[in-house]
Amino acid sequence: MSATSMNARERTLAMIVGSIAAILINLLLFKFFFGHRQRLTDELNAKKAEIEALQVLYSEKEMWEQRGAWVEANQPKLAQESNAGVQLHDRVQELAKKHVVLLEAPVLGAAERRPNQTAVPFTFETKSPWPALIAFLHEAQSPEAFTVFESANIQKDPGDATQMRGKFKIARWYAPDPARAAAR
Repeated sequence: MSATSMNARERTLAMIVGSIAAILINLLLFKFFFGHRQRLTDELNAKKAEIEALQVLYSEKEMWEQRGAWVEANQPKLAQESNAGVQLHDRVQELAKKHVVLLEAPVLGAAERRPNQTAVPFTFETKSPWPALIAFLHEAQSPEAFTVFESANIQKDPGDATQMRGKFKIARWYAPDPARAAAR
């Protein structure tokens, strides 16, 4: 009997092993191709969403240009950095008195130069009834004031359920420094 010939049992076993190997290779190929197809589909959907967002921005271009011009025309310029924090403190204190909001722990921060504005921060805590706090917050962040609430934490006062306690960090945004804007 020669070594190259196989009996029926060996041929059956070889076909089973070959079939299993072929199935495993096909499964790996399917997994690779379907995974690759899914990744490409996800990328295509992300690109479509990005294009739609850009189309919306482009369709609103005139509105954003008008808003940009309004900001450039109305955003205050920082004349004296040392007085800006005091002015913000005085404005917040005046609004707090107007809306019967108690200011606690006021802290003035140093001016922070950012690419699109110079921010003068001010942190404080409040205690007041809910309607007074809402009125205070609404007036404090009007667009013409260029005052931004960078962080806010409002909770019910544990000692008095009719009062709200708030911890705020606000900043007044001034026009960017022209020297820094030219450097960009």
